[in-house]
Amino acid sequence: MFGRLIVILTIFVSIGYAAPEDYLVGLNAFEDGLYDVAAETLEDFLASSQDKEKNSYAKYILYRCYLFEKNYEKSLKLIEEVEKTDDKRFDKNLIKKDKVFLLTYSDCNKAVNESQNDVELASIVINSKCSPTEDFIKNVITLKLNTNDMLTLFYKTADNPETASNIFHKLPLNEISDKDKDYLAKYFFKHNNYDNFWSIYKTYKNNDLVNLALSRLYEIENYEGFISSFDYNTKSYNISKTNYCRLIKSYEKLNKNYDCDLLTKCVDNKNDLLKLQTACFIKNGNISKYTDFLYTLNEEEISLICNDISYSIINGFYDNDVINKLKLCKNRLDTAKALFKKGKYDDVIQLLRPGQTDDEYILIAASYEKLGNLEKSKEYLDKVKNKSKFNN
Repeated sequence: MFGRLIVILTIFVSIGYAAPEDYLVGLNAFEDGLYDVAAETLEDFLASSQDKEKNSYAKYILYRCYLFEKNYEKSLKLIEEVEKTDDKRFDKNLIKKDKVFLLTYSDCNKAVNESQNDVELASIVINSKCSPTEDFIKNVITLKLNTNDMLTLFYKTADNPETASNIFHKLPLNEISDKDKDYLAKYFFKHNNYDNFWSIYKTYKNNDLVNLALSRLYEIENYEGFISSFDYNTKSYNISKTNYCRLIKSYEKLNKNYDCDLLTKCVDNKNDLLKLQTACFIKNGNISKYTDFLYTLNEEEISLICNDISYSIINGFYDNDVINKLKLCKNRLDTAKALFKKGKYDDVIQLLRPGQTDDEYILIAASYEKLGNLEKSKEYLDKVKNKSKFNN
């Protein structure tokens, strides 16, 4: 009787029931997050066990231990064995996801092929180091991927503008952050995909995008649209110097007057700025604004635009204030001679009086004579020092 018991116990041990505690310890260690302990214990158990049912589940838990311990090579080898086993205790969906995850570290082609028809699996590949293939992209963009995955897929295919555009068309713009919208808009603008740029621009704008939009309107010679967009956005956004210059050119292309103060936003060189502002005020024909502008200038600044002021006076665009400003200019005598020829004798007198040179005294005297004031004419003739000038 005693001999038979020994034989039974020997058989019991030989078929794998000698160390049941290893199995339980391994499972409990896994539940407690002690993956290294669980792995070592289950390895010991599997080395001697012949219990198929327990072995099956032990391998399932062991591959997960390897996974958590980042021993991906061992985990993948074991998971390929586990996935072939029909065991109701296994989470088949979890096995699929874990396998694809592991493949992204060892065989991207296989990972891509096994995931392109499933949202969860596709998400794993998209967020891995693996590069998506064209077939993968065509398939997954028909799935209901979340917005973040779609954006990640977009960024991973940014070197292919056509593919990136196809992905973009599946993106819900209302779920995209402003930062991503900024990137997408600039991306499509850079790649000349203006339809996509404008679709983003309708939902989000910032300083950079407004300036890009203006540059595009100017580029396609939509000057009316440029001016309208500039006026609409200028109060809320910082417009670039380049676009201020384009605004002026747009007005010029349309042969329309513009606010001469805009030139201060476009031109840096002081000399050029004063000349352009003077020309602008003259062209606009608003004498009040012109004189207001001249009275903001000091003597040095006036000296830079004497020829322009002279031009405006000779062409009849002036008043007493403008004449008074030209008094500071060295070329006032030439302007006075032009006015004299036009019969503007009062203006000649205002411009040159009290006079500084013999030529000025003579022209003032001649103007008084034309006005019939011979007494004043003689007064200025008497100031001439070089009497030989009378012969000229």
